[in-house]
Amino acid sequence: MIDIEKAKRAVRRDVTRALQDQLPAGEGWSFDQAFPEWEDNPPRNSDDSAVVVSWTWEGTNEGLLDLAPTHRPVKVRGITVVTEGPPRPVEEQDPDEDFSELRCHRYVDWLAVLEEAGIMVYTRPIEEFDRRFRRRADLDPDDAAEVEAALAENPELEVALTELRDALGPDS
Repeated sequence: MIDIEKAKRAVRRDVTRALQDQLPAGEGWSFDQAFPEWEDNPPRNSDDSAVVVSWTWEGTNEGLLDLAPTHRPVKVRGITVVTEGPPRPVEEQDPDEDFSELRCHRYVDWLAVLEEAGIMVYTRPIEEFDRRFRRRADLDPDDAAEVEAALAENPELEVALTELRDALGPDS
């Protein structure tokens, strides 16, 4: 069972260490006020082996994610799932910490943060599979020659299918 107060201290330390140099000169750490009831009673799983802490960090972009600083104010919202694990080695612990057995798994929507920081991110639009790979409705998946021709037209599809087969294993 995870002690809630320890979990909150662990998350505060984790987020502060991760963001204080990249986004200094702001309000820093706070519990996310979008879920004020979570501050005292955060969500957890049925056996209390995982706790969710919602948080906010405010600062000025001084080189977020090692990109050029924009000096714009940024608010990072995230959640951290806290779980238990073996204690970290003594040399990795702060002398005053009492939560070395806790692990923080931080989740942030970085695209929104980068946009707020004034950093442009270009991605390709999401397209329907059939449209992206120009799959014809009459393509017979059992006709090897037809499938090979379709793959030759779309080398990205072949790469994606190979990665999928590798991930699923030899029996797929």
